[in-house]
Amino acid sequence: GYVPIIFAVCGTYLRNKESKNILFLSGSAKKIVELQKMFNSGAYFGKNVNWDEYTVYDAASLVLWYLKTLPEPVIPYDQYELYVSCLDSKDDKNESHLAKISAF
Repeated sequence: GYVPIIFAVCGTYLRNKESKNILFLSGSAKKIVELQKMFNSGAYFGKNVNWDEYTVYDAASLVLWYLKTLPEPVIPYDQYELYVSCLDSKDDKNESHLAKISAF
């Protein structure tokens, strides 16, 4: 399937970084706006970001911003209950749990 550039670039940057709570601590608002502009314009769409100027919190905040601005959620509304029911299952080896995961 298609992986948005923002996930590929930010994911590659974040993959080898060790930081705690990157999704709970915000990056610099100014830096996030700079990154948004890089990913929204130009021929490279963020592929040539010099990450030395940014933190893991800036990159994680950019990914969260992207997810929040999607026209529809990553998990479609009509699939949400099924998704939650898969997470709520207590026994990973339970056949009905595996069936729910397969159906999702």
